[in-house]
Amino acid sequence: MTNPYYELKEFLSPKECDSLIKLAQENEFIPSTVYAHNDPTEHVDDTVRKCDTAPLTIKDMLWLEDRLVNTLKELNYQYLTYELTSIVELQCLRYTQDSFFIPHTDLKSLDEDTQRKITFIIQLSDKDDYVGGDLKLYTQLPPISVSRQRASLIAFPSYTLHEVTPLLSGERYVLIGWCAGPHLM
Repeated sequence: MTNPYYELKEFLSPKECDSLIKLAQENEFIPSTVYAHNDPTEHVDDTVRKCDTAPLTIKDMLWLEDRLVNTLKELNYQYLTYELTSIVELQCLRYTQDSFFIPHTDLKSLDEDTQRKITFIIQLSDKDDYVGGDLKLYTQLPPISVSRQRASLIAFPSYTLHEVTPLLSGERYVLIGWCAGPHLM
């Protein structure tokens, strides 16, 4: 991957973004959790991550499944060439005033044979709906601020250090998920 991340603009339509936000609101948001590598128990820790999560399944979004799977397969084929087996843990995140997520990686073992390999994020909110809440990738210094364009899909290796800066006003919605496969090492 020549860039430290991949971006596909206009992956969704604005109407599809609104539909996913509505679906998440119907599923209800709960405080987002974190885990530590030495403690696999997920728990709320507002000093590390402060936002809300609405879990989703691909069954909730059958209209999106083929497009998402085909796009991520092509991205992986062209740029990463990981062995992948599934898309896992789809979530809609809601960031409100003072929400954030400190620098972290998404590399996580899902079981003894499988781990997250690719993180993907679909920007559901319009960039003018909020101030702050920037996604930053620490692939260089200073870190890269990723596009805020609504309906774009951003993907990067799950081992990439990244953060969401504090949201100062408004609301930011994103759909996130991971491609999983056999452990990298």
